[in-house]
Amino acid sequence: SAGIAVRFRGSPVVDLDVDLAGPSGQILGTGRTDTAGFAAVHSTTVPAATNSSWSRWSLRPRLDLRPAAELGLMVRIVSSSVRIRLEWAGSARQETKDLVKNRLAALGWTLDPYKGAGLKAQLFESAKGEVAGFSETLKRREVKLVLTRGAARIEATGLGTGSTDAKAVENAINKISFSPQALGDLLSGK
Repeated sequence: SAGIAVRFRGSPVVDLDVDLAGPSGQILGTGRTDTAGFAAVHSTTVPAATNSSWSRWSLRPRLDLRPAAELGLMVRIVSSSVRIRLEWAGSARQETKDLVKNRLAALGWTLDPYKGAGLKAQLFESAKGEVAGFSETLKRREVKLVLTRGAARIEATGLGTGSTDAKAVENAINKISFSPQALGDLLSGK
């Protein structure tokens, strides 16, 4: 899969359909950007080399371009032979669950809603006060994502700021990161 973040003049582009095209123009996969401007693209073909293999972007409708100064495109190519099925505990909203799924996909986890190794997922949110922004007071929120499988457990924390609690949570989720070995350790029961 590939994680694509689309930004225009520094701001995320929301609800944009993104086609990922290979060097010869063939469409390799599609996705739609979320509120953070991120789209997880699951392709049928994953280049064996590096990001340079994914040289063209087709942003629908009818906009085909290469990365430019005002429109920033970031890609992270990842692949995993292990499929993960998240089973949510707690009362996280669906859009929050989607943000977590996109974040994990960007980290290289192959997510499948129907099959794969089942992991229990739980997201904890807490307020961390407010900070002064350039023109307004910004909320600070911390999120902790806990993943368990049997007795094995891993967790990661992200801290985000935003004009609203929802925006702060979104930014915090985008900062969650697991070490490359975390998935393997979780599945092996370490």
